Amino acid sequence: MRAAEVGSCSVRDGHSYGRLIWLYGMKTTLNLDDGLLREAKKRAAEEGTTLTHVVEEALRGALTPQPETERYEFQPVTVRGTRAPAVNIDDRDALYDFMEERA
Repeated sequence: MRAAEVGSCSVRDGHSYGRLIWLYGMKTTLNLDDGLLREAKKRAAEEGTTLTHVVEEALRGALTPQPETERYEFQPVTVRGTRAPAVNIDDRDALYDFMEERA
């Protein structure tokens, strides 16, 4: 937890006033999956940092808005043939006969 000193010690009206400390951050309890916690602790050890830092960075990454990606539009390539098809594809029976002969 980080702290910043705001005031200093003084004596006034017979009372002793200590330093005023302003705390940054918040202490909380999280229930984490055991496997996830082990992985986070392992990463903290590998990086030489604290578990708190690993969790903070993961949360920042998850909560940072991601830029929208461009939508992919499929554009099929078509070419003109040079000869007429061997079968009329509008005639289902003729199409099935043609496919069975080639199989």
